[in-house]
Formats: sequence, structure tokens, C-alpha cells
Amino acid sequence: GFCKQGEMERAEGLYMRMQEDGVETNALVYTTVIDGYFKRGDSDNAMKFLAKMLNQGMRLDIAAYGVIISGLCGNGKLKEAEEIVQGMEKGG
Repeated sequence: GFCKQGEMERAEGLYMRMQEDGVETNALVYTTVIDGYFKRGDSDNAMKFLAKMLNQGMRLDIAAYGVIISGLCGNGKLKEAEEIVQGMEKGG
């Protein structure tokens, strides 16, 4: 809900509270927050949150790839989007 309303600080705060409480997060949680940042035009924080996701050992699923590629393109980051596509094609 916070992400849809553009309240990313509250969304990330909820994520942090989940981590502190030992609630297991999944790729959907990360993808939702990443999408919220992109929709707000904040590709830097979206990519930082992507790094958190990958550092947790999570793999990108097709939904995450779609959100990231669409978000990067929508924020004028075409080179970065192309790099993600190339990584996806290589199986990473």
C-alpha cells in the first residue's frame, strides 16, 4: 500500500521492521519496493534496493526483471536497462 501511494520511506521502514522482527522476506517484497522507487522517479534508490535483494542471495524472477527493465527505461536509464537484459540473457 505504501509503495502505491509513493510513500517509500514508510515502505522501507516497514521492510526494516520486518527484518528486525525476523520476518522472512521474499522476492515479491523487494520487487514491490523497487517498483515503488522507480514509479517515483528514484532509480538510484531502486537500484540500491536491488543490491540489497541480491546481497540477500535472492535471484531475480521474470517479474523482477520486468519491473527493473521497465523502471530503468521509464527513468531514461537505457544503458543500464540494456545491461540488465544482457545479464538476463547470460542466465544471471
